[in-house]
Amino acid sequence: MRSFWKSGALIGALAGLALVLAACTSGGGGSGGNTITAKKGGFAFEPATITVPANQPVTLTFKNPDTQIHDWRVRGTGLPEEPTLYAEPGKQETKTFTFPKPGEYVIYCSLPGHEASGMVGKLIVK
Repeated sequence: MRSFWKSGALIGALAGLALVLAACTSGGGGSGGNTITAKKGGFAFEPATITVPANQPVTLTFKNPDTQIHDWRVRGTGLPEEPTLYAEPGKQETKTFTFPKPGEYVIYCSLPGHEASGMVGKLIVK
């Protein structure tokens, strides 16, 4: 047991479990929970619509399995800065946001031509 602790394997396993639990917390919508994925080889988010609670921190993960850079932004929330997740090809980013106002907001990829190509969706805050 002592070598297990020394190797850091237990700490790594617990950290991995914490990430999985954070990605699966309540408040997500669609089949993907709180994980949003850029569609590989296409201009789309999966799921295209997510639902989160108002005035509560929610952790979102944006995965990018595609061969080009994508981001996930929310327009019109009234926050001082647009909530944004950015991921290089084959990477992901996780952040925690609090959306104060209930409503429906546009999510989009801000890279040139991506929104016009259909890389859009909806964030529902309840």
